[in-house]
Amino acid sequence: MNKILSARPAFDDDHFTYRTPRWVEIIYRGLFLSIAGLLTYVALSMNGISIFLGMLLWLASGILILTALRRRPDAASVYFVSDHGGIYFPSSRAHSIFATTKDVPWLHVPWDNISDVRIQLLLDETASAKAVVFSIAASSAEEREFLARHSVRTIRGGPGSGVHKQFFVGFSNFFHRHYDVISNIERFQTTTPAARLRQFEMNLEHSLAGKG
Repeated sequence: MNKILSARPAFDDDHFTYRTPRWVEIIYRGLFLSIAGLLTYVALSMNGISIFLGMLLWLASGILILTALRRRPDAASVYFVSDHGGIYFPSSRAHSIFATTKDVPWLHVPWDNISDVRIQLLLDETASAKAVVFSIAASSAEEREFLARHSVRTIRGGPGSGVHKQFFVGFSNFFHRHYDVISNIERFQTTTPAARLRQFEMNLEHSLAGKG
C-alpha cells in the first residue's frame, strides 16, 4: 500500500534524488534580481514617465525581488527520491507561493506498486523528447496531488484493481542521463528484501532441479 507522509521522509543513506540542481535556482534568483534592478533604474531615470507606468515598473520590480528572496521548500525542485523502500514524491503543494517546508506531504510508493520502467519518446503538440517512464499503482486522489504534473497517460484499473489504478509518469530533465536514472531504479528494485527472497527461491528451485 502507498502511504502519504506528513513531512519529508528519512531516506536510506543509499538513495537517489531526481531534482533540478540547486545552482540552477541560484541563477534564476540572480536573473530575477538583475531584471528587478533594471526596472528600478528605468523607473528612476526616465523623464516624463507617466504615473501609471512608473507604478507598474515599481510593482514588477517588487514582485521579482520578493520572488527571488522567497525561501522555497526544498521539495519544490525535487521530482522524486528513490531508495530500497520505494519511490517518494513530494506534493504539488510545494510549488505554491505560500508553501513552507513543514506543510509539504510526500507520497511513498513501495516497489511492489512500480513496474514497466523504461525509456520512452514522449510526444506533444510542439516537440518530442525522451523520458524515463514507469507505471505506478495509486489512487485517483494520490495521482491528483502527487503525480498529475508527471502524468503521461492513464490506464483504467482492471477487474480486482480496487481503488488503485495504473498511472504512467514520465521524467525528462537536462541534468540527468536517462540510463543513469534507469540504472538507479533497477538497482534499488533488485535489492529489496522481497526481490532478494524471490531470487533465493529461484536459485533454490534451480539447484533442486539440477540435483533431481
